[in-house]
Amino acid sequence: MSSNVKTAEDTTNGTLKNSGILGTINVIWEQPFIFKGKGINQHNLKVTTLIQTFQRLSSYQEHQGQNDLITSSSEYSISTEDEDQRNDMNQENKLISIQDQHPMQDTSIDLDFPSIPRGQKKIYEPIYHLAPLVKESLVLSNLVMLGVSLAEIEKQGAADMLVQLNFENDVQPLLLFLKEIGVADADLCRVITKNPFLFKAEITDLKVRINYLRSKRFSKDNIASIVTRNSKALSLTVEQLDGQLGFYQKQFKLSGSEVRQSMTKCPKLITQKRFRVQAIKEDLLDILGFTQSEVKKMFMLSPNILLTHIKQLSANFDYLHNVMGLSHKDVLMWPQIFQTITDRLKRRHQFLASLGRDQYDPKKENFVSLHDLVSGTDKFFSENVAKTTIELHDNFIKTL
Repeated sequence: MSSNVKTAEDTTNGTLKNSGILGTINVIWEQPFIFKGKGINQHNLKVTTLIQTFQRLSSYQEHQGQNDLITSSSEYSISTEDEDQRNDMNQENKLISIQDQHPMQDTSIDLDFPSIPRGQKKIYEPIYHLAPLVKESLVLSNLVMLGVSLAEIEKQGAADMLVQLNFENDVQPLLLFLKEIGVADADLCRVITKNPFLFKAEITDLKVRINYLRSKRFSKDNIASIVTRNSKALSLTVEQLDGQLGFYQKQFKLSGSEVRQSMTKCPKLITQKRFRVQAIKEDLLDILGFTQSEVKKMFMLSPNILLTHIKQLSANFDYLHNVMGLSHKDVLMWPQIFQTITDRLKRRHQFLASLGRDQYDPKKENFVSLHDLVSGTDKFFSENVAKTTIELHDNFIKTL
């Protein structure tokens, strides 16, 4: 803890000094922190050089080299485009290896606390609030400057873990690793807030997991997007990643490129519980009456449909099919309609019906697409879709 605490000698005229690899971090404090409950209300805090210091890490990059993320293990080696062309075309669909041996085995761990296996007691339980410690802790103060939400970290039970971290040994290497794989400076806070347990992971293990994604031909931009939008995916082992991707491939009969496309569109699916995915799929097939090919088409157009609550799926389809008179084919034109709040769908359809503009047949005049029906503000919808005024719309809504 001694290396993490900022003493009076370390603070001069608002400048926090750090002799580590990040160099000097200059902070202009216009107003002090105001602590309220679990969170931190930070007013007018300006960070002048924290992010820029990452650019001065040439010595670190020289030691690591351009191929630092490549392991020597042939199991996770990256296949080149030329090698893929020499392979049999069927290899495109063989995304997984481990899952073929255990097709239905769910090896996933508790994704809410990804570093702790099922059945074991959670190691890090919050025993206090982090806000009062920010000014004294080098780790906490730097994380706050990056925009990390300490209140969210407390909710995950990681407060005790965080105060035990060493800035140079634990925090700094992870930040550098995230930048190396393409995470933007502005997104570092998002990654850490959503998964602070990455600080306890070995960097070598994280590199192997990135190598696995690269070996499956996920591009650098794809990987950066996945990590940024679902950092918990990095807490899965290679076997678990392999199993998750293979699960979707078999459930929806996807090619390798379709797996990459869908997981990049919706990275949360990588850590989604399999039983939830299967329940949504069965609901679409058995209750709503879609075919296997139609379910796959919806999945590819809008993978987020698998994150939608079953009750909302059923309620929206019931209204679309039985009230608005739309067929399965009509719904397939824009499956994102399932993610719309049912009440919003009802209100807007009823308003159009009151004007005689509820026309959803693309072959006829005054066609209104499902996208236009539920998108945009009420003002935009009233003027551009309903061809009327927002006042008339608001007056109608009051009658419902």
